[in-house]
Amino acid sequence: MTLMSYLISLQNCTEISLMKRGWKKRQSVKNIDRSQWDGMNKLSNEVEQILKTTLKNHSSIEGWERGKVEGEQNLMMIACKYGGKQLSIGIRNSGTQEKISISARLEQGGNYNGIPETMNQVCEHLANNMINH
Repeated sequence: MTLMSYLISLQNCTEISLMKRGWKKRQSVKNIDRSQWDGMNKLSNEVEQILKTTLKNHSSIEGWERGKVEGEQNLMMIACKYGGKQLSIGIRNSGTQEKISISARLEQGGNYNGIPETMNQVCEHLANNMINH
């Protein structure tokens, strides 16, 4: 996260809006062509569909929102309630390496069942579609 993004996010944070510490996981796909991902293209849409469809198979989803973060050109953010608890997922290219990462964070007390499997499917899709030539 850039310093500017961090500072902007502080303006919008309150104790009520902060996510309580809970489950989190990050996975990366290495040796990919980073130019294939921008967080808004066809591949990004496919990844969002995989996330939404697969997560729905494991728990209830409410309030699905896809967004961007100012200052983070290739970050795709997903926020929703997963089984009644706040879930956020971010997917972005590395700034320095030939890799892309997906991070998921679930509010304390949430059941993360299905999230690791969903992340695996997304990573497989990214690896197959971001081949480094």
